[in-house]
Amino acid sequence: MSDNMSSYASSGPGVLISGIPGVNKGDTSLPSGNDVEAFNKLPNWNWGAFLFGWLWMLAMNPLYGIIAFLIEFFSAGCLAIPLIIYLGLKGNQMAWAYRSFRNRQEFDQVMKAWTIWGIIINLGWLLLIVLFYMAIAGMIGIPLFLGIFSALTGKGR
Repeated sequence: MSDNMSSYASSGPGVLISGIPGVNKGDTSLPSGNDVEAFNKLPNWNWGAFLFGWLWMLAMNPLYGIIAFLIEFFSAGCLAIPLIIYLGLKGNQMAWAYRSFRNRQEFDQVMKAWTIWGIIINLGWLLLIVLFYMAIAGMIGIPLFLGIFSALTGKGR
């Protein structure tokens, strides 16, 4: 991850700019005990949070993870898209605020692992869905094709 710090807002040393549950603007400490200065300098997007949604949140903060799961489950997915976009946008700040890391390097490694596994698992699901629909198309399409072919050629009677 790049450390282009000029693109991040800051309201002074030791003061948080928040927008995530449990962390208020102006706080001078985080629930995790992580460095407050680094909080305002984190990248804006987190692919692991976006790709895993409530499961990622469960690993970062169990209470909010359960709430995210319930929102996705009971809204029948209607709120899933806004929720995963929110987690993608605020995921780095949430992870830094809720889960303790030894340093920024460990944080980057953990978030990179979530991203890699998110890509692998989501591509795997996509492949399974495509194979499933190909199998259904084959079960319907081949007999349908053979029926039309035999009707047109007069063979099979």
